[in-house]
Amino acid sequence: MDTVGDRRGDNAKALFDELKSLRKGFGLNGSRPIGEFGPLVRRASGVTAADTEWTTRAKIRATFDRLSDCLAELHRTVARAALGFDAPPTVRYTERLMAVATRAPDLDRSERTLKRRCDDALRLLAELALAEQRAEVAARNQGPWHTSILRTRVLLDEPEIEAIETRRIASHVAGLSVIRLSLTVAPPEKGDRGAVGRLRLRMLSGAEVIASRRAAAARVEFDLRLSRVLDAEEEHDIEFMVGVPEMSPYYLCTPAYPCELFDLRIRFGRRRGPSRVQVVDGAFAHEAGDPTVPRATVGLDRAGEVRHVFRDLAPYRSYGLLWA
Repeated sequence: MDTVGDRRGDNAKALFDELKSLRKGFGLNGSRPIGEFGPLVRRASGVTAADTEWTTRAKIRATFDRLSDCLAELHRTVARAALGFDAPPTVRYTERLMAVATRAPDLDRSERTLKRRCDDALRLLAELALAEQRAEVAARNQGPWHTSILRTRVLLDEPEIEAIETRRIASHVAGLSVIRLSLTVAPPEKGDRGAVGRLRLRMLSGAEVIASRRAAAARVEFDLRLSRVLDAEEEHDIEFMVGVPEMSPYYLCTPAYPCELFDLRIRFGRRRGPSRVQVVDGAFAHEAGDPTVPRATVGLDRAGEVRHVFRDLAPYRSYGLLWA
């Protein structure tokens, strides 16, 4: 069984390792390819798949510039030198550390000691970044539950389009027995108000549908009674299948409550693959289906499938794939 937990020690170590990689050469002053910025550094800096190279660099630099100012004076000085802040863009890592030693007379100037001090400072910086992320998540988790993992498979090469969703929810309250989900079916043709009426939902495990209602022209809500009552901090898996005869060329998740991980796979098949698949990562709902917005793209594999994983989904923002 997959789990998504806090993993604080593992995440802190992984982010620390990514920061050590950033200090090499000219640090953040260098022109390293943005692909060398690790996923945890990107996440801590709020980088999205749609960000340009310039925006990615600016976000990472601004985030760790700000966080370093929260450290004690010695650690702040060493961390900033390690990452290349307050130094000309042509000064390399070891030179930057030695320059710190000349400004801190009480600091041992041996290279081994300086590098150990640098490791200590970057380790604290990693812990600070993760603490800030946890605080942001806690502030969002004010609802009765959130989604730990959402895995969705969309099958477009079947006679009827099918989406199979496996969702692990985490309860924030004692006695959670019913949750509400909603699905929006955007028809390919504008003005087709009957598309949502042709939606077919079948529970596969973990819950039963006790009520459904049309909440808007293209959106239907479902009340699901869980197969067991959850206490606070308990997790539970549900799985269901949705079938529709046709749909607009995108599949999006717009959560009402936070979602830690969204793993989306779409199978187009070899014959009907699109020419382009765009990544929608945290867009406003009214912009999510707009193909003219500049976005990152992903390619299909040899089987005509595409996959993208999203993390830390914010409420009422849209995440998914758009194709043409």
